[in-house]
Amino acid sequence: MLSNTETSRINNPELAGHLETFIKNVTEKCPGNIRSIVLYGGVAKGDFTEGRSNTNLLLVFESIDLPVLDSLSVIFQKAISDFRFSPFLLTISEIEPAKNVFAVKLFDIQQHHILLYGEDPVKGLQFKKETLAFISEQELRNQISRMKYFYIRNFNMPEMLNEKILKSFTTLLINANIYLYLEEGKYYRTRDEIIARIQQLPNMEQDVLHELILLRKGELKTDAEGIKNLYGKLMLQYKHLIKDLQKMSQHG
Repeated sequence: MLSNTETSRINNPELAGHLETFIKNVTEKCPGNIRSIVLYGGVAKGDFTEGRSNTNLLLVFESIDLPVLDSLSVIFQKAISDFRFSPFLLTISEIEPAKNVFAVKLFDIQQHHILLYGEDPVKGLQFKKETLAFISEQELRNQISRMKYFYIRNFNMPEMLNEKILKSFTTLLINANIYLYLEEGKYYRTRDEIIARIQQLPNMEQDVLHELILLRKGELKTDAEGIKNLYGKLMLQYKHLIKDLQKMSQHG
């Protein structure tokens, strides 16, 4: 069960209760196999929107195969329904090699997380700065590609584009935080902190970031064409950040 200290870091009693039940169910279903359960992302940082933000959990097992997944499927489905559970599943043997493939994600988890069960799987991970820069650039390029395809499929559905903008804005901020860490040695905790800092970067457009902030807060009044325009502006911010990462790499 969650300790008092861990529970106090989750500023939502209902969610804390759901997590206690989830941990109990998983550990009873996989005794000896489940090694760690780690809460990360916006909820762990105290930077989330209730009812909209996912509850991100890293679960580390001794081994994972289809019988294990079958045994957990009902628990996972209920958790998705109860508290927007978003799982990241790894085995013990996958952690070390995964730190390169998932460098940005695991570095973000390492910086801000709440250990809910077991041993801390990310505490001792060492990340090379050049790996973080490379993976961050690749994530941004991949996201631009996905955004293009998503737009083709949903260009006439502003509500879908709106949702994609919000998710892609989060990805932009995570990778912007990586850039700031590589440039300044400081890794920020909340979106507001990251936004305040990247607004000062010469290549990022303050007016666009302001629009994105208002959209996230539900305060932006715009029509379908305005959503399309903001979608394109967000993609341009991705390109600006990629250029900044490239300049950093060129200057060592």
